[in-house]
Amino acid sequence: MNSNASDPAPPAGHRATDPIAEIRPGLPVYGVEGELLGEVKEVAGDCFKVDAPLRPDYWLGLGDVLSFTAERVTMRFGAEDLEQHRFSR
Repeated sequence: MNSNASDPAPPAGHRATDPIAEIRPGLPVYGVEGELLGEVKEVAGDCFKVDAPLRPDYWLGLGDVLSFTAERVTMRFGAEDLEQHRFSR
């Protein structure tokens, strides 16, 4: 008998890989309220650089990612709290 037979299946869309490997340049980055913050420009270590429209680029940490799909990254905060989470590298 397979010992994993009683383990529940992962939720739909769940990926067993490291999340940072799934975040790639070109993905749009949104705040928790759906506002566009920019686009992933570069991924390095446990953070990624955001190309923000009409603003200097900035870095965000993977720990601030609420969710991601093949089409987008959603952060755990909104645009009004961005200054508290962004950093230079």
